[in-house]
Amino acid sequence: MVPTFIVKNTLPPLDYRAVIVVYMEHYYVRRIITEDERIILRADNPSFVDIVVRPDEIDLWGVVTYSIHKDSTPTRTLPRRVK
Repeated sequence: MVPTFIVKNTLPPLDYRAVIVVYMEHYYVRRIITEDERIILRADNPSFVDIVVRPDEIDLWGVVTYSIHKDSTPTRTLPRRVK
């Protein structure tokens, strides 16, 4: 199941907001944390490691405002009623 994200590039990337960034030619959806001269990109899933970068190493696409998941489970068709 692949989610669809609604992204606004006009919102400021405040700390702990989910953002979409391009880093080393890969797209990431992470929470952004700014500290002094570095940025920490933290995933919500603890099994992924944090990415620590300088501001000039990433391209910020925008702030995630919504995530849409489509339920891919097949629906059961009900039998027709016979009159």
